[in-house]
Amino acid sequence: MKIVLITISSTGNTAYAAHSIGSDLSTKYNHEVSHIDGLELIKQLHLGNRQNPDLPSSESIEECGALTAARDLISEADVVGLGAYATMLKPQPGYGDLFSETILPQSLFSKARYYFVYFTQGGKGGKMDRILATTLSKKCTSAQFTGALKLITPDSTPLWQPEKPFRDPWQETEVAKIHTFSDSLNTIFVGLTTTLPAVPAALEYNGTKSHASFAKRIKAPVVDRTLCVKCGRCVRECPYNAIAITGDIEDGFPIFNAQACWSCARCFHHCPQDALNYGMGKTQLRSRMKKPIVPGLSADTDGSYQNAVAPESIPRDVQLTTSKPHPCRTCHRIFVGNRCCEVTLYVVPTLVVIGLIVMILLLVLL
Repeated sequence: MKIVLITISSTGNTAYAAHSIGSDLSTKYNHEVSHIDGLELIKQLHLGNRQNPDLPSSESIEECGALTAARDLISEADVVGLGAYATMLKPQPGYGDLFSETILPQSLFSKARYYFVYFTQGGKGGKMDRILATTLSKKCTSAQFTGALKLITPDSTPLWQPEKPFRDPWQETEVAKIHTFSDSLNTIFVGLTTTLPAVPAALEYNGTKSHASFAKRIKAPVVDRTLCVKCGRCVRECPYNAIAITGDIEDGFPIFNAQACWSCARCFHHCPQDALNYGMGKTQLRSRMKKPIVPGLSADTDGSYQNAVAPESIPRDVQLTTSKPHPCRTCHRIFVGNRCCEVTLYVVPTLVVIGLIVMILLLVLL
């Protein structure tokens, strides 16, 4: 089987899942697997542009080498997989443009016999499987749905909150789900079973209004000039072309276009000097793939681990940390609706406030 995986991954979680699925299907079951970096297509085609939402001209589309290569792979694929990460409970800006008829027309998917979806998110809610499956069902009209993989991963969204005293590791159970999913896909592809999972109920991608509200609150990152070495990594990584380095204006330091930035945190997670941060809260690095998620993974040529292949299992003693717990601070994870939030309590100030409240109540009662 020729299998193509279209993956939109910002901090590396979804890419980790995609390459793990691809590794299983190619090394264990001898399928021919190819990968398409959806976020790179969004960047090169200037999709999801907040300032100019129109699609690129036909000339720009035809001149995009990455898109030409992606179209060739899709047109020859027997199986199409689509993966993305959830932000504001939906795929990120540029997703709708990427799967428009102008960029990836339905005719490209005519050979596909099967399709499946996979996605990562920090919380437990969301309907990403429905959105992704609906997108592919409209493209792969003659194909059969073979499953959806949902993974709970370290939450890499730059929430406006105090610094958290730890970095969440990938859970061993989540990695195991990847391999189980790959095995189930192969049983269908080679005809070992004819039992297919139910297609998720249709749910259309409804645009970027919530993303715009999120970006307005978070704002663009700020640069710590004492740490920045002007390497340009953030410029290359930004999928929305919202960062520039102009020596005449800022002496070579990155300049953020706040009107174009979606606060996706890709630059934040990939900065080799940890020189970027968000102004609304002291946000600690989390599921960044600059360092190996587990021992034994080899780095990509650029020094990151975005395309690292998952091992068979994660040792139980693996702990990834970014800072030591504070003796007067505790961090608690709670769920508000479908959003996973973390609340940091500072013990001494909290006790002082409680004491003042008790004193006021006593004075009122007396």
